[in-house]
Amino acid sequence: MNTYVVGNLKMHLETCRLRDEYVKRLHELSQSLTSEQRSALFVCPPHVHLEKFVTKLPALTIGAQDAHHELRGAHTGSTSSNALKSLGVGCVIIGHSERRGAGESLETVCKKVQTALLSGLHVIVCVGFLSEGQDEESIIKSDVAAILEAITDVVPAHKHENLSFAYEPVWAIGTGKTPTTHHIQTIVLVIRKEVIRVLGDASKSLPVLYGGSVTTENAQQIVTESTADGVLVGGASLDPANLVQMIKMFNK
Repeated sequence: MNTYVVGNLKMHLETCRLRDEYVKRLHELSQSLTSEQRSALFVCPPHVHLEKFVTKLPALTIGAQDAHHELRGAHTGSTSSNALKSLGVGCVIIGHSERRGAGESLETVCKKVQTALLSGLHVIVCVGFLSEGQDEESIIKSDVAAILEAITDVVPAHKHENLSFAYEPVWAIGTGKTPTTHHIQTIVLVIRKEVIRVLGDASKSLPVLYGGSVTTENAQQIVTESTADGVLVGGASLDPANLVQMIKMFNK
């Protein structure tokens, strides 16, 4: 199975010039990748740049950083999963800690996951905890169970394969600190066990990623020692060379 690299560009590339420079550089660098390596590299720019990324980087999977839980309607400033799919977007990040910190509830996350899967997008749903010392295992187990149970009766089983999880300990994001690889492995196994419990053995290959202060210096160790299926990269993704370097490290 491929090891995935997902670049979350957040609210960066704030001018068209910066966007075009990034796209040009990533396109050049990605020419050195095999088709298998390209298939494991996802890049999620700000919504306003999605069409440019989709058009100029057709060999890569371009993702959105969020999608509304309704497919249409009077939701000013929001974007539907159907609109993203129609644009050529392949995946979407749901439930990132920065959105949850702004008030997004678990109930809303569950609805967004349902809608995005039904629209045919690959969904990367984030789970984590608020600070060091919390009973993270039980919190994450509960969150994962709620998300999975929300899709079982609504989303056809054949679309469950488009779901993946990203463990992101909130205290590690943008801080330069990361949990031990043993700790990451413990949480990865908690998520995998809950996925199998709810969805069955057929779901055991659903990817579980790690996100939180991932760099080219620690990515290999994190993946190798924690058994995570890839990484969700924030700050380091602002240099496209880092994404390409990671994908080459993981998928030789």
